[in-house]
Amino acid sequence: MKIPSAIEIGRWRKREGREMIAPSVVEVEREWLSVPHSIDSYTKSSTRSELFTEQHHKIELPFGPNQLGTDLTVLGPNSLLAVAVNPSQMYWMHGEKEKTVVKFDLFSHGAFRGAQNDEPIIRVIRLDEEQALIHEETTGETLHFDTKGWSFSRLTSKAKGFMDTLNRIAQPMFGQKESWKFVPGDRVASYQKGGTRFDLLDRQLNCINLVLPEPIDRIVRVDGDTIIVHSGASSSILKEERHGWSLTPIEMNLEGQVNIRTTLKNGDGKDLLFDATNCYYAKSDDIGESPILASLRPPLSSLSMVDKGRPHYLADKALNRIDPTRNIERMGDDIIVRITPRFATPKEAVGKDESPMNIDGFLEAINTKSGEVAYIPVPPPRRVSYAGNRIARFTPTNFVMTKDVEEDRVLTLDTGGVVRSFEISRESLSKSFTQWKDMVEGKGKEKDRVEYTMKTPNRDMLKTPTVGKFDPSNAPHHGGGMWAGGSGGYNTAGLGGAGGPFRLDSGNDVHQIPEFAKRELPEHILKKAKELAKEEYAKRLKEIKMSEHDADAYKSLWERVEGNVKHVREIIDGFEAKKKERVWLRHQTTGDLDDSKLIEGVAGENNIYRCRQDKDPDPGTPQTKPKRLRVCMDLSGSMYRFNGYDKRLQRSMETALLVMTALEGKEEKVKYEITGHSGDGPYHPFVVKDNYPQNDKERLNVLRNMLAHTQFCASGDYTLEALADARKTLSKDEEADDRIVLLLSDANLERYGIQPKSLARLMDKDDGVKSYAILIGSLGEQAEELQSALPPGRSFVVKDTSQLPKIIQEIFDANIFRRNVVDSMS
Repeated sequence: MKIPSAIEIGRWRKREGREMIAPSVVEVEREWLSVPHSIDSYTKSSTRSELFTEQHHKIELPFGPNQLGTDLTVLGPNSLLAVAVNPSQMYWMHGEKEKTVVKFDLFSHGAFRGAQNDEPIIRVIRLDEEQALIHEETTGETLHFDTKGWSFSRLTSKAKGFMDTLNRIAQPMFGQKESWKFVPGDRVASYQKGGTRFDLLDRQLNCINLVLPEPIDRIVRVDGDTIIVHSGASSSILKEERHGWSLTPIEMNLEGQVNIRTTLKNGDGKDLLFDATNCYYAKSDDIGESPILASLRPPLSSLSMVDKGRPHYLADKALNRIDPTRNIERMGDDIIVRITPRFATPKEAVGKDESPMNIDGFLEAINTKSGEVAYIPVPPPRRVSYAGNRIARFTPTNFVMTKDVEEDRVLTLDTGGVVRSFEISRESLSKSFTQWKDMVEGKGKEKDRVEYTMKTPNRDMLKTPTVGKFDPSNAPHHGGGMWAGGSGGYNTAGLGGAGGPFRLDSGNDVHQIPEFAKRELPEHILKKAKELAKEEYAKRLKEIKMSEHDADAYKSLWERVEGNVKHVREIIDGFEAKKKERVWLRHQTTGDLDDSKLIEGVAGENNIYRCRQDKDPDPGTPQTKPKRLRVCMDLSGSMYRFNGYDKRLQRSMETALLVMTALEGKEEKVKYEITGHSGDGPYHPFVVKDNYPQNDKERLNVLRNMLAHTQFCASGDYTLEALADARKTLSKDEEADDRIVLLLSDANLERYGIQPKSLARLMDKDDGVKSYAILIGSLGEQAEELQSALPPGRSFVVKDTSQLPKIIQEIFDANIFRRNVVDSMS
């Protein structure tokens, strides 16, 4: 959306009455604290698994049920601090690989309990990559945090300033609340609203104190040595000079209801940008005799807003009390990003298919160069908070924000503990979109592919399901109901639509209709589609049975697994016995009486008993009984649906070929099965015990049958049932030397309401069967999240599906079969 061009609304004018103020050096005292801490985990997930948006990812911190996030800052690459109240705690995430967070319990040590008859509001300020200040606004209490030694110290000073913790003790029980404010910068400025003193603290914790002639209402930092001080109706420029600080009265004479709230640090030093009331932005060349330009906002009363309702605690007077430095950032030279509530956002910011109830507020991104504004929606917190009055003291929404120091991104922290990362600039978004498109398209000889999310097609096109007409030119078709291989429509076989009998990938771009459109299909349409799918599936199986051997197709698969096959066969040749033998252990103090030790019993000895016990085979003992193996393949519809993006189905079939060829002629060592699970059920046999494919044609037919199953099966998930059936079957085989289940899944359990802990419990079942999960996850981070909940050492995440055969080889390797050590796997 376009915004009005900047026009002159006033000028800076210096007045007479300049005076010098001598700073006093303040001795900062540090009281070292031993703050309790604990290690917890957090979850990180991509928000671009299906659609590309400005939001890149989100992180869910382990907040308590009543905690409120109040601030966050980024110290450096992969180092983020977030603070919360109820109780007062700080969360520190550092390091990229480990999803752990250090939680410091500030409240239990007596810090940040808030002023009497008040509740604490905590802010965190970055000093550099290793240091931060944590500041409580109602008391002025300030802690210093050093990441090197995870050390905390309370900062106090002998001068009465913002670090004087005696103020907290001496504060009256009733009366006006104190308001201590931080102003970030190279030197952190802090002052008490209504007081005359303020401090400047540098990164080495050197502090100076200035006493001004009039009470301070607000301080606006311009740069490192220039500050605007507002005192009642007057304003002054406070500037550091060679022999002290000068205080020069100024006039702004701004038109309308415009009030400059804070300065936005500029990137090139050529101009100054300001956050001002009733303006998109204001700017000036200098704070001298120069004009002030501003892009004025239209009155809210003249616009239709996203939300007509406005909480009483967010009236204009309350909004003006919020520290503006917490809710606005300058990105580069030309972009300003600020937090905007729904009641102050134009209705055009919300798409027709979006619900305002799914939006907590917006990031308003203003490009001062192009004169445009964009609104990026921010989702609501994961739980509702009823502390609106308290939250309104530091943000007009339920989230705060900060700028990422290393990337062109803005981070938000909502009151429920969710951190979200948003990309803002066009250049950054363009680069990310290219990378995202490469990820979902996949690489290879196939035509480049893109997925589009489209609006629901016209329901009038919904008719009886049919295969559809085949287009000899293979032109793309979407949104209709005539062609086979189309997408985003009704009735025919294709992808991304609804009401068709089965999946059919033509290799063209995919247009996906919303999920709710599928749920609205009439029952008779669904029934007819399933009947037609069964008919076409039967035809396809008959064609496979009668088809000739396709040597080229088999060779293309074989070449990818040939090296792995040779290694697995070598491993199998070295198998040793693992079946334990029942033996009598003599010389025991309990058990059955040993007849050969009756005399010793009469003599009073105690170890005259024997008992039965399992004994591990001696090293090198030949294997006499076969090992049992079932490979449960994920043959659900999503494997076919997303094969065009990451080759997940192709790699899975390569895995099946690896198993069949590696175990050929090794039946005395390993008796195996290959089954499939899908929306049609948990058990679909493709290779059964003692009935193995004998040649290349039979193995290729197994793979073709698997492919056909994914194309024609119903939607749904039977992952848990497949694993349960496999364990039950293998546990009954008493003649097996060892029992192994390999479960392949695309980790899309959340869609069907399956909890990871349910799968973990099943894998941990004590029935003599070992199970391992191979999780395919290329869309988002579902697989990694699922792996974190599963038993350690028994799950593999496959981001690059070309690694599937290699992982199967690792599972066949010594960690499973030779030493029976599962926790050593990675």
